[in-house]
Amino acid sequence: MGEGKKNIFSKTQWPYLRFWLTAVVLAEGIMLIFSHDLFLLYLFIGIVFAGGFLLRVFRLYPGQPEPFILDGSAIVIAVLLAFASRGLGGSAWRFALILCSSVIILPHLVYILKEK
Repeated sequence: MGEGKKNIFSKTQWPYLRFWLTAVVLAEGIMLIFSHDLFLLYLFIGIVFAGGFLLRVFRLYPGQPEPFILDGSAIVIAVLLAFASRGLGGSAWRFALILCSSVIILPHLVYILKEK
C-alpha cells in the first residue's frame, strides 16, 4: 500500500502558518468591507507591527524571539501600501491592492518556512 499522507509543514510551522492565514483572511475581509478607508487600515496595520517591533526591542514580546527585520519590513510595506492606496483613491484598482496585502507578512512566512 501507499506510504500515507506526508505533511508539507512541520508541527512547529503549522500553528504559525494557520495564525497568519487567519489574520490575512480577516484583514483582507475588513479591507474589502471598508475599502474606502484603506489608507487608515494600512496605517493601523503598520502601527500594530510597530507595537510588536517595540515590544521585541524592549524584550517584552510574549512570543518567541524573531529578528527585528520581520516587523520592521512589515511596517515599511504597510506604510508603502497606505500611500499606494491613497494614490489609487476610489478606483477599482484598490481591490487588487487589497488582494496583494498579504505581501506585508511575506517576510514572516519566509522566516517560518526556513527557521521553524
